[in-house]
Amino acid sequence: MGTWKEYATVTVVMMAIFGCEGGGDGALVFRSPAAVSVSECQAEVTRVQTEGGEGPVAYGIEGVDASDFEVDVDTGVVTFLRDKLPDYERKESYQLIVTALDASGESIAQELVIGILPWSTTHNGVEYGCTPSPYTGRVWLDRNLGATKVCENKRDTECYGDYYQWGRNSDGHEKGDSDTTTELATDVNDVGHGKFILNPGGDFDWVDPLVDTDGTVRENNWKKTDGSSVCPAGYRVPTLEEIEADLLNPGSAEITNIDDAVASFLKLPPAGYRTGHSGRVDAPGAYGYYWSANNRDGRGAYGLYMSMDAGTLRSVYMSGWSVRCIREE
Repeated sequence: MGTWKEYATVTVVMMAIFGCEGGGDGALVFRSPAAVSVSECQAEVTRVQTEGGEGPVAYGIEGVDASDFEVDVDTGVVTFLRDKLPDYERKESYQLIVTALDASGESIAQELVIGILPWSTTHNGVEYGCTPSPYTGRVWLDRNLGATKVCENKRDTECYGDYYQWGRNSDGHEKGDSDTTTELATDVNDVGHGKFILNPGGDFDWVDPLVDTDGTVRENNWKKTDGSSVCPAGYRVPTLEEIEADLLNPGSAEITNIDDAVASFLKLPPAGYRTGHSGRVDAPGAYGYYWSANNRDGRGAYGLYMSMDAGTLRSVYMSGWSVRCIREE
């Protein structure tokens, strides 16, 4: 896509060559608003529109915040760049100059003010906001599942949230103080109770060894985006690749310890984990464990592990870990 000036110059030349007549009636003027509001984490902003003038119109953008946007020269649709999606906590408004140039060379400009509105959704009685990645443009929930607030520091227990057994739905087991049982589940989708299932004799898996042996049912369950699984509608548990792209690669948040995690755009707390051996919540404030949707052939699953001096992907057994959801693209 060329610049709007290049497009308009070509248009004028072509009309001169082929003797095209303009379709305008009167002076070129804007008929789209000079101020709009969009929700945070939303890409599309508005469509710039004009009337009058000669022939096709080419649209452009200028101004102090123009580097965060792109405009379709032909349609006038203005969108945020993928890695510049709006976050209400970071910036509440933007200013652009939108321009239009018709085939006769007449040009006009108009200021466009874009206000950002906070976005939220309620799922299982908890309200969540969104946080766009400045690295990949992917959109995440602003807090852990079950957390009542965004994290401020690594000792902030109100931002720790719940502890999920991998692939299991929200049924009450995820609460750090839920009752425990040693009776293994025989139905992955309907356990029949909200107790945290202990399996101290081996890999801590919460299901019977003859149930979902390759982990496919549970992996597919956590990939649902209709709100029937653990994440709100439109969101799901992230994959290993998505965790790595936003949190571990050079050029991304590149988490190397729990302090990096709390300082990252996701503000990930070291909530510890709930052990499948005793049901106790261990290492809060010292370690962080976050599930991915990827299983390890039914003998455990994968996720993000963080300590005082490490940040890495790890294959682990089925204890209770934190979950941070990502929006389906």
